[in-house]
Amino acid sequence: MLLAIDFISQVYMHQSIPFVDIFAGPGGLSEGFSSFSVATSGEDFYPFRSIISAEKEESAFHTLRMRAFLRFFIYNKKYDCPPEIYIDYVTAKTNNEKKSPAYILADILHVELEDYKTDSEFKTLLAGSLRDRWQNFSKDYSDELDDILNAALHAREEVKHFELGGGKNTSNSGDITPHIAIALRRFNNNEASKNDFILVGGPPCQAYSNAGRSRRSGNVKSYTCDESGEYVFDRDPRATLYKEYLKVLNQNEPAFFVMENVRGMLSAQFSSENGTKEPVWKRVVSELHNPSKSLGSNTSGKKYTITSLVPGKDCYYDGEIEDLDRIDPRDFLLRASDYGVPQHRDRVILLGIREDLLEGFSKQAVLSNAKLPSTENHAVSVGTAINDLPPLFSTLSSMAELGGKKKSVKASESEAKWKVLVPQLIRDIISDIEHPDSTLSLESISNLMSENEELKIDDRCLSDKLKEVLQHRITELLSETERKISTLTADKEPPFTLGDYQWKSGQPSSELLSNWYKAKSKGLPAINHYSRGHMDTDLARYVYIACYAVAYQDMQEKIRSVFPSFDAMKARDFLSKKCRISDRVNIDHLKEAGLQPYHQNTQSFVDRFKVQRAESPSTTVTCHISKDGHYYIHPDPVQCRSLTVREAARLQTFPDNYFFEGKPTQQRTQVGNAVPPYLALHISNVLFSLWNKLL
Repeated sequence: MLLAIDFISQVYMHQSIPFVDIFAGPGGLSEGFSSFSVATSGEDFYPFRSIISAEKEESAFHTLRMRAFLRFFIYNKKYDCPPEIYIDYVTAKTNNEKKSPAYILADILHVELEDYKTDSEFKTLLAGSLRDRWQNFSKDYSDELDDILNAALHAREEVKHFELGGGKNTSNSGDITPHIAIALRRFNNNEASKNDFILVGGPPCQAYSNAGRSRRSGNVKSYTCDESGEYVFDRDPRATLYKEYLKVLNQNEPAFFVMENVRGMLSAQFSSENGTKEPVWKRVVSELHNPSKSLGSNTSGKKYTITSLVPGKDCYYDGEIEDLDRIDPRDFLLRASDYGVPQHRDRVILLGIREDLLEGFSKQAVLSNAKLPSTENHAVSVGTAINDLPPLFSTLSSMAELGGKKKSVKASESEAKWKVLVPQLIRDIISDIEHPDSTLSLESISNLMSENEELKIDDRCLSDKLKEVLQHRITELLSETERKISTLTADKEPPFTLGDYQWKSGQPSSELLSNWYKAKSKGLPAINHYSRGHMDTDLARYVYIACYAVAYQDMQEKIRSVFPSFDAMKARDFLSKKCRISDRVNIDHLKEAGLQPYHQNTQSFVDRFKVQRAESPSTTVTCHISKDGHYYIHPDPVQCRSLTVREAARLQTFPDNYFFEGKPTQQRTQVGNAVPPYLALHISNVLFSLWNKLL
């Protein structure tokens, strides 16, 4: 985000506002803050600088450190595109070219070295550790070697592989305050009077998430269960990880903080000794207000006013206990799709302002401005977000045998068998579907309605006719898909590319979001963009469900053309309530197409497969995307697959130059656990204004 200003003061200096990100994940909050920019006299400045990012999960830590390396170039030195070494590294990683000199960049960032005090010592230790590989590397990148080393030092100092409060290894767990103190001294050139910073991050949310609570059973660790083996929320140590956040607040007293968590935090409850329940959000908000008291400290520390980023002055807590009862906790909830993120992702965001900073100011006036912009007309669809990414076929991972058992397919045969199998699967679906009256096409909807404009025809009759229209359109789409796939793979041998094929989602482009994705990405390939393998029965379901989604959208648009007063919601309600036509595939649809599951657990199966509709924001991208991809089916039937890591990252609004380290499963987990950077960008705008006003 570029914020235009027509004057320069010290507060607008480049990277002058330090922030610390704890429980950082892959760095969504850090990216939003780091990328926020202001423009003065024709030059862009990035006011925020990350001085510490802490994450315990190893692959996310590697992602964070690689990102910090790139940030040194694109935000610190303000490069227009990634440096050559970064382009070469992600290309080598993408193509698994381990002999590429650039491949050792990860070693430069992570290799264990003795303590070093100077840049030259760092370089000497690297040369001693990496030996011949270092010689090749330093020769190939001699022109930018100094910048590479500076960026590597910056990344190693900033990003810590650290578990707050956990483990016994004091080098990477426990109290992070000493690391913050060192980083602040380094940032402020040892000026003791300067110690203000912003704290961001959110404790792990599994204990609060609604999905997590619904899945728990007696197989969780014993310390979370009672004598009967049932899960007990109060015994789950993850439920009180926010205490680690409190410790950081109490010991470091940042000027502001932003704490993020899942929607389930608002409904989760602690149990007291007398059996009464206390909402988690009330306890967390009250303890964040006075961290010192909540931790039982004998000394009085700084207090914080806790406020919402939406209603601001109408939703805050500054110590008046009765105020907690008047607060509607839903006011702390942000829906990411309201702020330009192509995803319905609800998150609790708590903003803390240190109370001494408010002295001399009208609290109401400050809080009135401490809010995000208007949420009108910001919805961005899945199609808008991902339709310009290179299209991909999936591959065949296994085939179902009698009884539903899986038989693995050799990697060397997966593409060739996919080429033969998928068109046949589609033909089988078409043959299993009851063929509708071919005269009841989409065009016949207008005639159906014009015959009785007030819709007085019998509900069941109308429903049956429109269902036949839908079925006819699905059959058409299946036939079109089979023909396209057969054409694209005809007379070709693996690996298959889709050539000139481009999925057309029918959704408008967004120049704003496109610029965000593609900024500073010149020269990069499509990174983290590869398809996963799928079982044959799942491929059949994917293509059918994707065709159903397209057919439903076609019908919805036709209904709207008949009823100009209908918006998308009214058209969906009409189809659902009047015609009993669902916008999603259910178990009955699967049975009609011969795609029912082998097992009998059809109740949970109903919601197991979900296409991400092209015309609307996606459902919440969670770490479940690392499991099987069934909730995240690509809306294009021809591609017949689940979303790639890059497509999921687009829905989370990570820039295209953001490289996720680790195995594919770890990459998907990182994306699912992240805060959308574009939402964090909006939040950073609020913090920028507060910093300028109060400090």
